[in-house]
Amino acid sequence: MNIRIISIIFVFSVLLLLIFQSVWLYNTYQLEKERIYINLNSFLEKSVKDEMSIRFKKEMEGNSEEDKGLYISTEEIKEKDLSNASMITLDIEDSFNDSPLQHVLVLAGFYFDLGQLDSLFQKELTLANYQLDYQICYKDSTGVLLEKVGGAGLHDKKGLFVSETIPIVHKNYVQLIADISVPVVLKQMIGLTVASFIMLLVLMIALIVQIRFAYNQYRLNKLREDFSQALIHDLKSPLSTIHITLSNYANGLFEKNPEFGKQATSIAIDQVLNIKTLVDRILSIARFEEKKMEVIRTEVDLPAIVRKITETYSVSAKKRVEFKTAFSLSDNPLLIDETLISQSISNLVDNAIKYSGDSVIVRITCEVRGTMLYIRIKDDGFGISEKEQEKIFNKFERGGAIFRRGAKGFGLGLNYVKHVALAHQGTVAVYSNKGEGSEFTMVIPLLVKVIGKDEFNNLQDEL
Repeated sequence: MNIRIISIIFVFSVLLLLIFQSVWLYNTYQLEKERIYINLNSFLEKSVKDEMSIRFKKEMEGNSEEDKGLYISTEEIKEKDLSNASMITLDIEDSFNDSPLQHVLVLAGFYFDLGQLDSLFQKELTLANYQLDYQICYKDSTGVLLEKVGGAGLHDKKGLFVSETIPIVHKNYVQLIADISVPVVLKQMIGLTVASFIMLLVLMIALIVQIRFAYNQYRLNKLREDFSQALIHDLKSPLSTIHITLSNYANGLFEKNPEFGKQATSIAIDQVLNIKTLVDRILSIARFEEKKMEVIRTEVDLPAIVRKITETYSVSAKKRVEFKTAFSLSDNPLLIDETLISQSISNLVDNAIKYSGDSVIVRITCEVRGTMLYIRIKDDGFGISEKEQEKIFNKFERGGAIFRRGAKGFGLGLNYVKHVALAHQGTVAVYSNKGEGSEFTMVIPLLVKVIGKDEFNNLQDEL
C-alpha cells in the first residue's frame, strides 16, 4: 500500500474519532444539563415542603393538647364531620395546588420564611455536590418581586436556568434562577469524561500502532525492493564479465592472444572475489544478528593492515585519493580479530571514497589509550546530516542525499562495522556535518571483559 494512502487513512481515522468523541461528549453534556434542571426543580420543591414542615412543627409545639386535637389529617377528613372543627390541616405530602396548609399556617401567624427555604435548598445542593450561583425569588400573583435571596453574581447574565413556579399562599409563588455554567455540568460528568478520554487514548494508541506497523511493512518492502535492485545491478556486471571470459576461453580465443587471456582471467577472478566479499558480508551480518559469529582474537600488525588497504584503494579507486595515516600504538600486542577489523576499516575507507567528490583526502588514525584501541577514519566528502546520523548504522540504510547522488551500495557496510565493534565489546560513533566530511571512530577494548551498562554509556559519552 502506498505510504500516501496510509497517511490519508490515518488522518481520516483520527478526524473520525475526534468527531465521534465530540458528538458523544456534546450529547452527554446536554443530557447531564437536563438532569441538573430536573434535580433543581425537585430540590426546590422538597425545600418548600421542608420549610412548611418546620413551620407546622413550630405551630404544633406552641399549642395546648386540646388545640392540637383540632388538627386532623386528610384521612380523618373523610371519616369525620368537619362542621364542628374550627381548623383543619392536610398532610404535608399533599398537593400544593391549593396550598390549604399554607393558608392554615399563615392564619396561625406562621408566615413563609424565604431565608429558611434558602438554607434548606443550599443543603440539598451540598448533598448533590452542586456548586452554582442561584437566586430564589418570592413573587405575587402578578409576578411582582416581593422578596429574594442570593444571586449577587447573576445580574445581566444570559441563558440562566428558570425553574418551575411553586405556589405558597394567596397565589404567591417561589421560583429559582440559577447559572448552570459549563464547569458545573462537566464536574458532574467528570467520570464519564475521563473514561471517554481514556477510551479515545486507547483507540488512538491502537490506531497509531496499526499505522506504524503498516508503515514499517511498507518501508521493509521498499528496502527489500531497493536491495534487490542494487544487488541485481551489482551482480549483473561481474557475472557478465565472468560469462564473457569463460565463453572466450571455451571458444579458444585466448590461445591466439595469451596476454589478453591472462588479463581477462585476472579481471574475472577479481569479479568473483567481489561477489564473494558481498556474500560474505551479508552472511556475516546474519550471523551477528543470530549471535553465531565468533571473534577470534589474535596478535595483529595493525599498521600493515592499514597499509595494505590504502595500497589496494589507491590502485582501484577511479578518482584521486590521498591517504594520510598516523599511529600511536603501545608496545603491548594488539589482540583483535584481524579479518573482521580489516573488513571494517575497508568498509569505512570505501565509504569515504564512494561518498565524496572528484578527489578526497582520507585520514586514518590508530591509537591506544589505556586499554582501548581507537581507529578513526576521516574524510572531506559529502558529510551526513544530523537526522540521517541516527539511522545510518541500521541495515539497508543509506543517506538520502548520498542515495540521490547515485552512489552504489546496499546500506550494509556501516551495519557490518557496528556489529564488528559490538562483537569486540566495543562501539562505533560518527561525527559529521553536511558538506564538511565525516569522521567514524571505532573503539575496541584490548582486554577481553564484560562491559556493564554504565561503562558502555560512559564510553558512548566519551565519543
